[in-house]
Amino acid sequence: MKKPLEQRIKEILSDLRPALEEMSLAIYRRPEGGLRETFAAQTITNFLKERNFEVHLGYPNLPTAFSAISGSAGRNVVLPAEYDALPQGHACGHHLISLAAVGAFCIAAEVLQEEKVPGRVTLVGTPAEEGYGGKVILAKQGFWKDFDACILSHPFYATRQDKQNLAVIRIDVTFLGKAAHAATAPWEGVNALDAMTLLLNGIGCYRQQMPKDAFLHGFVSKGGDAANIIPGKTSGTFYLRALTEASFQAVQARFSAMIRGAALMTQCRYRTKLHGSAFSVNKSNSSLQALICEEAKRYLGGIQPPSETERISTDFANVSQEIPGVNFFFGIIPEGGGTPSLHSEAFLRCAGTQYALAQAEQAACLMAHSAIRLLTDDLLARQVASDFELGKA
Repeated sequence: MKKPLEQRIKEILSDLRPALEEMSLAIYRRPEGGLRETFAAQTITNFLKERNFEVHLGYPNLPTAFSAISGSAGRNVVLPAEYDALPQGHACGHHLISLAAVGAFCIAAEVLQEEKVPGRVTLVGTPAEEGYGGKVILAKQGFWKDFDACILSHPFYATRQDKQNLAVIRIDVTFLGKAAHAATAPWEGVNALDAMTLLLNGIGCYRQQMPKDAFLHGFVSKGGDAANIIPGKTSGTFYLRALTEASFQAVQARFSAMIRGAALMTQCRYRTKLHGSAFSVNKSNSSLQALICEEAKRYLGGIQPPSETERISTDFANVSQEIPGVNFFFGIIPEGGGTPSLHSEAFLRCAGTQYALAQAEQAACLMAHSAIRLLTDDLLARQVASDFELGKA
């Protein structure tokens, strides 16, 4: 008698667990920044090769991206893995995203082979989510167009749906003036720090009138060279975010005007540079959301509704604009452990615990079960495709 799918998924996970945890912790203990994830990419691809998967490593402009595919012709579900770290380490838990995606891929591949089910599952290593946007770079190469659905997971303090992502653009701003001695001949200088100060004041004055669904924040990375020198050059990096395209465009236009105004008032020159890729607002898919909610009851004890305030920006949103996609959060904090935010030192510590690894493993089971259902249930697959075409929220 054939075993129930849930039982078989858990058996496969049990066999994979020690190696999955070793892989994930190795990445956690050796964090690498975006586009430099050589060790992480090699660790994951070695894991796959040891299990006889054919792996393609390296894509144009993304040497640490990779892919592996399993299954025969038919629908194709893609599972992205992330593995880049923040400057302080894996405080966003991307090593856990890798565990969940790699685990889900291996589980689904084995079930499809055992059951001789038509359909394919693909694992994709997507570098540099923090800032550069590896998924956006792949999108520009037309990478995502051949997939039927995308499933992604992300660690968080609670198990929760991800309803809406904030669009984001990162802009480096530099003001160029003229250095001069601040005491003997300050009138000969053109003060680039004055320009940066005016820009910061402009942002502060704008906040009261800023669209309610928008955010503008940043920091000054260079304010000058010495206290007795009129600063001839200053630099800063700023993030512009919004929940709707209209607000996103409005904030970008206002920010550009503030930069020009600050330069005019101080007689400085300026230059701006897009830092990484722009992330879009995601396109939600109600059928995929319902599928995740149903499977979360089985593997994660249920899932909370999306937060109206705790939204993220992610390059997954750009993928969801091209193919049906869903992201969900799995909680890695035990009950009573607080609510540490992403990118915090507290979250970094929690992301290396056995509890976090166990939760990522359950997320892998959820993703594998969902992928198998998408490949075997024609009605569900049609509903997902229809929701995407109609743009349902």
